[in-house]
Amino acid sequence: MRELNNIFVLGKTDKREVNIVSNDRRFIQNEYFIIEDDVLGDIVGEVIETTSYPFSTNSLLPQGCIVEHIEKLGLDSKKPINVAKIKLLEVFQEPVTPSSKVREPKFSEIEKYLIPTEPQKGLLLGVINGTEKLQNGLPSKYNNIAPLWEEGKAVHQKGVPFSLNHRYFREYPGVGLFGGSGSGKTYALRVMCEELMNKSIPAIALDPHNELNFKEYMQGIDDDLKVDYTSKYEIFEIGVNLGIKFTDLSKSELQSLIEFTDPLSQPMATALEALYEKGDTYSNLVNKIKNLKKVIEHMENLSRDRRGENISEESQLLYIKYKDKIAGSMTLQGLLWRLEGIYATGIFTSNIEALENALKQRKLAIIRSTNAKLLMVSSYIFKKLYYKRRKFKDFNGEKFPPFMIIIDESHIFAPANVNLPTKKVLKEIAQEARKYGVFQILCTQRPALLDKTIVAQLSTKCIFRTKDVDDINILSKEANLDDDAIKSLPDLNSGHCYISSATLNKTFSVRFRTTITQAPHQNNPFDELDELFKSEDEELEKYILGKLPFNSMDLTKIHTNIVGELSKQYTFEELLLTVNQLVNRNMISERKSAMGTQYKSNI
Repeated sequence: MRELNNIFVLGKTDKREVNIVSNDRRFIQNEYFIIEDDVLGDIVGEVIETTSYPFSTNSLLPQGCIVEHIEKLGLDSKKPINVAKIKLLEVFQEPVTPSSKVREPKFSEIEKYLIPTEPQKGLLLGVINGTEKLQNGLPSKYNNIAPLWEEGKAVHQKGVPFSLNHRYFREYPGVGLFGGSGSGKTYALRVMCEELMNKSIPAIALDPHNELNFKEYMQGIDDDLKVDYTSKYEIFEIGVNLGIKFTDLSKSELQSLIEFTDPLSQPMATALEALYEKGDTYSNLVNKIKNLKKVIEHMENLSRDRRGENISEESQLLYIKYKDKIAGSMTLQGLLWRLEGIYATGIFTSNIEALENALKQRKLAIIRSTNAKLLMVSSYIFKKLYYKRRKFKDFNGEKFPPFMIIIDESHIFAPANVNLPTKKVLKEIAQEARKYGVFQILCTQRPALLDKTIVAQLSTKCIFRTKDVDDINILSKEANLDDDAIKSLPDLNSGHCYISSATLNKTFSVRFRTTITQAPHQNNPFDELDELFKSEDEELEKYILGKLPFNSMDLTKIHTNIVGELSKQYTFEELLLTVNQLVNRNMISERKSAMGTQYKSNI
């Protein structure tokens, strides 16, 4: 009698990939097997392609496989047949022995391939797809530590947990999260933030949508997995408790900030270079420009022989000092408008000292504002703190810790074909900062729009569902994905991704864990719509529904009866408003007639 779950190597073999076959069980994408090779020993492989046929014919089977071989293996070619392509996790010098028997592994047999680092030592991101059957055989230290999200709540882990060793960032820096809308990449970024807080790794995260809040727990999270993050992060809002101290700005930094609001002409840039001295307050600089503008206008309006009239000695000295460096009063007026414009954004109302202190306390510093303000201020902050870290390492300056930079929609901050100050500093950090311990975690829907140098420097890439051809082409070149993985990118489930890294011995198919805490703005907008227009008084609602059907002429009588029948008094306008709300919520239908409006229940 034939043994159930017989699995064999089928057909032609080589040193990297083989086909396996079974009558009894279907194969799961990314599932792991052991090939019992009499010559090479036990060989571990991963399913990279899986197919089922109603019966076997030579035309249906993969190249190098024939029906005669299936029958010689003791399988029934006339019954449904399951075939999978297996990629070997090690490369051998000779091909796999044909017809070798194949079996499911025990966790201990493949642990070294699946655990790149211990979960407590790395960033615990999720579970490895295809390892669900290994769940029951996991040691306790690997069990139920990576909960998943299913059907609106957190559920226990299903599979082997996956951790990323952040200590390798010293040699292989940078993480990229790439995927289309709804692919789960922003959700994964939140998991990254939680893991950094779990490890007390200082980080700066830009949060234009006010989504990074870690107060409320996810529904279904076990108590032993809950973490109180309230002391592990701080929120900073530009113009409220975070900004730039004007007197700290260098000339190039001030010019970069102004360029965000309106580009400077060459005469304006020359004037700013001449007039601004580090340490100037905003008021000092503006007054200097206004006074000089007034003197130049006076000089422009007088004949040459009368230019000294009615001009103070101080103003004449100001004019003599700068006259050859200023193109004219209109240049100063343009510069003045730009300075006033950037001042109006409120970015000079505070400083970055509190943010620096948060990093020194090993916290996650979350910066909130509009994209425009984030672009202006983040370039200054990143450069300032990066060079502070460099100064500490190179010249034994003020003690300052290594830190991470986290940016969602990163193509806005470092676009491929546009020169921005943020792009310049992020590019410098991507290329040079690893030896100083400053790393980037960048997230974007459109990797093709992100600066190519920065993409290339991201050593770890988490690739979620994407359908854009340009993005797929970029990712296929930059990540270690085989053809089957690339073909599957448009169809990945939300939260599932391929993780390709120079720090890993293979590319992993991973399902990100649920976040421990719940992001704000998670309510369905249509549920919110109903809630917004729900009556504030359910007692009145129930009373109206109990009086149906009635017409508009009955409303006066109904209102009169409310006084004696309900605990609270209502105006006629409140009654009419509640009736209309019930109509809008489709709980009551209305029909116009000669006798007025008729109302009846839809419940």
